[in-house]
Amino acid sequence: MKRLGVIGGMGAAASSLFYEKIINNTNAAKDQDHIPMVILSDSQIPDRTAALLGTKAMREKVFKKLLKDAKTLKKADCTCMVMTCNTAHYFADKLEKKSGLKLYNMVRLASKKAAELCKKAKNDKVMLLATDGTIKTKVYQAELEKLGLKVVTPSAAVQKKVMHVIYDIVKAGKELKDSDWKLIDDAFKKSGAACGVLGCTELSIVKEKLGLSDKYIDAMDVLAKYCIEKLK
Repeated sequence: MKRLGVIGGMGAAASSLFYEKIINNTNAAKDQDHIPMVILSDSQIPDRTAALLGTKAMREKVFKKLLKDAKTLKKADCTCMVMTCNTAHYFADKLEKKSGLKLYNMVRLASKKAAELCKKAKNDKVMLLATDGTIKTKVYQAELEKLGLKVVTPSAAVQKKVMHVIYDIVKAGKELKDSDWKLIDDAFKKSGAACGVLGCTELSIVKEKLGLSDKYIDAMDVLAKYCIEKLK
């Protein structure tokens, strides 16, 4: 039997939303119609953005935690895994290789979705909204550019606002308001991009709470639907 393993806790609310998305998007009439899952909510994984912008030792500490979790999931008879953190996908290929457990890659899946929307719109420009760590290590840019897309990233002022929403509001569990997103939304509209990739699972929560348009691609939503398709 196929069983999905989830390395979660990055952050906790995002992991909870992923599980909700799996449930809500599954056509189920009874418990047994849902896909088997093991959710490992490891809230003690160090901050991924801080690690990617920090030292080699900091990055190694994050990777060791991720690898330990992946091996735990494998021992729990999981046949594949996901990580509910876009920034952590910096370690994705290495984690899959070292753990021996298939990883459904959220970054690649979201990038393919962006390519589909761009082709439909006949516009190859994509705006990336993510953490400083994801943007500076080009985790998404590499995948999007492979697909022939042009990536636009926010100005310093707008990026600061993105980080504020991620860390000071969503991760901190504070109330999110439409006004918190206005500067970011204005920048997206002015960019001329066909779509915006929400490359942080905290931004998945923003889309859910504020009802953002479908021009914003929720990477975690794409991942959840893919998991259902592969495991049902």
